[in-house]
Amino acid sequence: MKEDSVKRLAKLSWRARGSGGTCTAEVDLPIRGYSPKSRSNLFAVADGSIPIVSGISFDGDFYWVRLSAAQGWPRTIRVTQSDVDGAKA
Repeated sequence: MKEDSVKRLAKLSWRARGSGGTCTAEVDLPIRGYSPKSRSNLFAVADGSIPIVSGISFDGDFYWVRLSAAQGWPRTIRVTQSDVDGAKA
């Protein structure tokens, strides 16, 4: 993958798998509508430590949402085009 082929985005919305809700990521703001799913991450949700979106990119195949460090949260979320297409406007 060539670096110049990566698109940078300021905002992205996608359909959350399982719940059918909509997730929204906007650079420099906390992620909305997304929560970690494993039992070990329940503390993060209860603690209220929601990470800030540090970047969003599209490499031609996947959207990549980068998050600031927060206990129990991933550092990167991979989003498919079908999830983006399925998001409610």
